[in-house]
Amino acid sequence: MARSWAFALARLLSAAERRGADATPNATAERLAEKVACGGGDFDAARSLLSCQFSVGEGTTIDFGMVQRVLEPDLEGVLNSSHFDLVVLGSGSDDIWNPARVGKWRQTQQREAPLLAKSLANVGQQNKAPLLYWRTLTPNCVPHGEGVRAGNRHMNESIVREYNALLQAASFGLVSALCHNAHVHVPLRVLDTWSWVSGRCDEYDDHVHHERLAEAHVRSLVIDACPHLAHSYSTDRVYR
Repeated sequence: MARSWAFALARLLSAAERRGADATPNATAERLAEKVACGGGDFDAARSLLSCQFSVGEGTTIDFGMVQRVLEPDLEGVLNSSHFDLVVLGSGSDDIWNPARVGKWRQTQQREAPLLAKSLANVGQQNKAPLLYWRTLTPNCVPHGEGVRAGNRHMNESIVREYNALLQAASFGLVSALCHNAHVHVPLRVLDTWSWVSGRCDEYDDHVHHERLAEAHVRSLVIDACPHLAHSYSTDRVYR
């Protein structure tokens, strides 16, 4: 979903014709187009913190990148050298979904989260530090629509509940490690998208994707970061 946020923000800032409450007729085709532009999320695929870049609106540049680990060694250097105004980060799901890593996801997170907090604290101390946001994960749903046709019938209610318990623990464990760290202060705002989309499975495209909600998420981010634009975009609050 992180990639869809980048494209939703591009549409919003470019003042292109925006979709309403209904999903695009073929959300799968839209995701495929986004993958062509910015890469996919397959396990062990080559990743980059700066996978793609595009300019929108009046001189705004959007950079999108995707990595798999909670701690990315190059993150601090990239954030300090690229002069970003606003950064949205999120992590925690790959170690749950990857069968080779799920058995040790808690140990991995306990080891890497404090190091990530230290890196982000260092970024926040820079003279021209960007606004830092952390996006929580979002829950899965029992497949419907495109999700059923994509071969996800095995994701029944019991399996979805099991995965959601792990994803929620991973997501809010990271939030706690970053926002309640006794050793460093991380100037971080939390976008609690987990709570915001809970109970809204009817608005999902399949068991995990929810393209139709992306623009509402991004509007909330823009309003929080740029309050003077609140009159231009009405939305529910998803940040805290």
